Amino acid sequence: FPNRDGLLRIDVAVSEKSGNPVRELLPTDFTLLDNGRPTRIFTVQWSPAKDLQPESLPELIFVFDDETHSAGQADNVKQQLGRYFRQNAGVLSYSVIFYRISHEGVFASAKPWVDGNLAATELERSSEPRLVSVGRENLSTLLMNDHFNEVGTLGLIAIDQRSLPGRKMLVWFGDASSQIGQQNSITHFDPWTRIGDRTCGHKPGIEFSTWLREARITVNVLSMDKDAEPRAFDQDFLAAVAKSRAYQDTFLSISALAAYTGGQVYASWKAIQRDLERPAAGTQAFYTLTFDPPRTEQTDEYHPIAVALSDPNLKTRTLAGYFNQPVYFDHPRSNLEYIIVAQLDVLIRHKPPDLLRRFDNIRLTERLFEDHRSQL
Repeated sequence: FPNRDGLLRIDVAVSEKSGNPVRELLPTDFTLLDNGRPTRIFTVQWSPAKDLQPESLPELIFVFDDETHSAGQADNVKQQLGRYFRQNAGVLSYSVIFYRISHEGVFASAKPWVDGNLAATELERSSEPRLVSVGRENLSTLLMNDHFNEVGTLGLIAIDQRSLPGRKMLVWFGDASSQIGQQNSITHFDPWTRIGDRTCGHKPGIEFSTWLREARITVNVLSMDKDAEPRAFDQDFLAAVAKSRAYQDTFLSISALAAYTGGQVYASWKAIQRDLERPAAGTQAFYTLTFDPPRTEQTDEYHPIAVALSDPNLKTRTLAGYFNQPVYFDHPRSNLEYIIVAQLDVLIRHKPPDLLRRFDNIRLTERLFEDHRSQL
């Protein structure tokens, strides 16, 4: 084989039984099991924070929902986060970005913060300036109606993040035992519209799984329910994907999604802070493995994956699986241009010479309604 990375990339957190991350294992310590069979690992990379540049620091993503959390609950967590970010004169060993959900839409930080003081100020003021997707005026809440976006809020975040390098630890603030689906669009798999040919190959559940893997996002939950435990991903996540294939109403627990991506359910911010402050903290200490999927003639063939170590006393957390394809092309195109409707409107009215060529690479981050489409 040529000296190259494998087509697929997964991040693996390795820890002792005490929870402390394990540093600098050798490539020979790892065995990757794809569908239960050992497969070749092309590269193994250790990612200590001291060797990372600021633009490639691991990213900590916080998602807040203004509509379903009480002001007191949200303010309490934000105050704790703000105090933590301001420690050590605001010097962070990772980057921080915030997403805020309201009935007006999904908003985000303009860029990931590496200055803890600036991050805390934006968080406490709820002043995220970047519009990721617009809401709808007739919705009393963004997350309690399936007619918002076919991939839901976490799907939007994955699409927003997958062109950025590095591993991301996403923390969703809410109830870990909640069922998300038709009545909650965080990871809703049912299409926004059901018109047209249902056999056209639209598979939102599988696409959602791929986006999370491409974005290198590990979903974690800051739970309001202290007794919540992650549910088995194979009973929840794969069942949700199977239903989405049949265009049935689909429900998924957020804790099952955490288990599927190798994340955890936390009972408090202090528990997350404890993990961040461990020696070689979990957000910074991880291994990146690359490998090639085996050849297949079956579309959307699910492959469970697992990482075994030479030392059986060590624990690993990583993505639980992926969907293999006969022609593997689910990597994000580097030349895609993500714009909002207003930018599309300006682009069409100015009629640049390369307009038709650019159309091939444009992706809208907002819904384009029929009356506006007709005008354009």
